[in-house]
Amino acid sequence: MWGYQPPALPLELGYGKSLHYCLHLISEKLKKGIELEQAVSKAVEEKFHLPFADSGRKKKLQEIAKRKLLDFTKKNIEDLKSIEETESRLEFPMESAIISGRVDVIIKDKPNDKLEIRDYKTSEEVTTLEESSFQLRLYTLGLRAIGKPIDRATIAYLEDGRISPPVDINDKGLEEAKNLAKGS
Repeated sequence: MWGYQPPALPLELGYGKSLHYCLHLISEKLKKGIELEQAVSKAVEEKFHLPFADSGRKKKLQEIAKRKLLDFTKKNIEDLKSIEETESRLEFPMESAIISGRVDVIIKDKPNDKLEIRDYKTSEEVTTLEESSFQLRLYTLGLRAIGKPIDRATIAYLEDGRISPPVDINDKGLEEAKNLAKGS
């Protein structure tokens, strides 16, 4: 109507969210006893969604996603079977602000009843290790405030299936994150 042409939207928009959601579905299917490769295939076929990609591009990215998710799940199958919560919404006050986010997964170590939070990243290019660690420290503060005994925090890189060494969530690290969030 006005002659304005909006900039093109990236065809890959939604790729990371789709991977997250597929991992959630894979975890649920594994808990129901569905075989790993079938769980991955079904999750990707049913729920992988790229709203702006043409069918050819979507099919290519769907195959890449299936391969990456299969590689990741093979390396981390026991963690996926131990997921207690996914996309757990979290909000808590801090000084004159409210910290808000979604914890990708909370994993329960059954013999010890210890909890681990894990954040999924599609790559290291978008968010640095420092930024992701800060995010996990804030999540730890919020979850501990509501009585969740978070014992460990890690980052999972879906591109290569690797899990980071544990993020330091000791008292000193959490206090530093709190001060940074407050702007002190």
